[in-house]
Order: sequence, then C-alpha cells, then structure tokens
Amino acid sequence: MKTIFAQNNGYGDILWVEPIVRHFLAEGEEVFLNTTAPSLFDNYPSDLLYVNRLEKLFPLSDYPIELRFQDHPKMHHLEAYCLAAGISNMELSYPKLYLSPEEKKRKIEKEYALFHLDRYENARNFRNVYGVDWEEVVRYVRSQGLEPIQISKEGADLVTTWHPTQDFREVISLISHAKLFIGLDSGPSHVAAAMRIPSVLFFGSVNPMYRHLDRIKKVFLQSPCPFAHCYHGKPGTFGEPCRRVEQGQAPPCCIQDTSRVIDAIRQIL
Repeated sequence: MKTIFAQNNGYGDILWVEPIVRHFLAEGEEVFLNTTAPSLFDNYPSDLLYVNRLEKLFPLSDYPIELRFQDHPKMHHLEAYCLAAGISNMELSYPKLYLSPEEKKRKIEKEYALFHLDRYENARNFRNVYGVDWEEVVRYVRSQGLEPIQISKEGADLVTTWHPTQDFREVISLISHAKLFIGLDSGPSHVAAAMRIPSVLFFGSVNPMYRHLDRIKKVFLQSPCPFAHCYHGKPGTFGEPCRRVEQGQAPPCCIQDTSRVIDAIRQIL
C-alpha cells in the first residue's frame, strides 16, 4: 500500500503525479491519493486507486509520500517526484488522462484552435507573454481553417471568442478535440501535451525541458536572456523576480515577435 500526498497548487503540477500512481498500481500496490485536484483522476481504470478517500487514508499504515518538485528545481517534475517516492527504475512518460463517454463527444462542430492566455499575477510576470499582436495571430489561425476559441477561468485576457467552462473536466474534453493549442506554461498546456495535441507553448524564465519530456508536436517559444531559466535558481520557491526589469514590466524572456508566433503555428500544423 502506498499513501501519496500531492498538494501542489497547479493542475499541471499534480497531473505529473499520474505516472507515479501508475507505477505503483502496476506493481500491484493499493494507492491512496490525497490531492487538491482529484478530477484529474476521474474515470481511472483501476480498483486499487482511492482518491481523497479519508476513511481509507486514516489511520495510516505506512509513512505518506509527499510529492513536491520545489525542493529540486533543476530537474523535471517527474524526476523530482521519483526521488520523493523512492523510485529508481521507472521510465519517464507523459501522464495519462481518461475521458468518460460524454467527454469523448465533440461539443463544437467546427475544427478549432484553443487559446489559453490567462496572465499570472504581477509578481509572477516572468511566466506571461508580451509583444504579440493577437489579432494578427487569430487572423492567421482562421486562414488555416480553424475556429479560434479561448478558455479563461474568469474571462480575462481575451484575444478571441471566450468559451466558458464549468470545471476542469470540461477543459480536458475541449482540449482533447482541439486541432491546435496555443498557450502559456500552465495546467491546460500539460493536458494538451499529455494528449499529444499540436501545441505552441510560451515560456518565460521556466526551462521547458523541466516541464516536458520531448518536443513531439510542440514548439516552445522563449526569448534569450543572460539569466535564462532563473526560475529554477532557488529551491523551495515558485520562481525568482526578474533581475532585468522592475515589477510590472515585461521580462526579456517573455517578449515575443508576432511573426515568430505565426511561424511556430505554421510549423506545428
């Protein structure tokens, strides 16, 4: 039996717990998972996985495994989780998601490109994207026969038609049917990567290879900086403030050129 605590803030961070869960289940272990994002494990094909089942978690018969990546910032999330779980023999792989029959049904008839550009709060502006003429990008997407739609938690930072969603399972379903994903390094971007949806992903100070395992069906956009990947400089944190600009200004690593974005879309399509 394995007891796992996964209390990281983001859906993307917790999604990478799935390969750990899958590893223990393949070894015949019962897995008791306590997490702040239980919906990521909906429809999971195992009778040995118990998600947020407090009556199963307590009293604990073994010491719980706490999966944190912040203590080892200069490695991939999954590698950090393997260290915490004491796993040394696991091949790294993308997480798996399981859709219900209803989630597998298309809700939008047209072929579409899905945008997700919700800005991070001001103190974490090193994860945003600046300098893009989104009207031009949207026009190009339409010229490729794709309807541009956007997901956004609060309907903020819209560059095209907002498609409100009820919960993260609806987000997963929408992503699964998209022909293209365009967005920041975020929970939806990790869902798109796990489902092998062609993606154009924006990274600021985060090293994309600490978040992804390959470049298959993905283009990473990140501008040069002498302090590149400074996000990973200090253990136990969620990034460091930019040393090049004041708070509220655009960090150099986040500034993109519109033509570069369109070239990336052209390449991935």
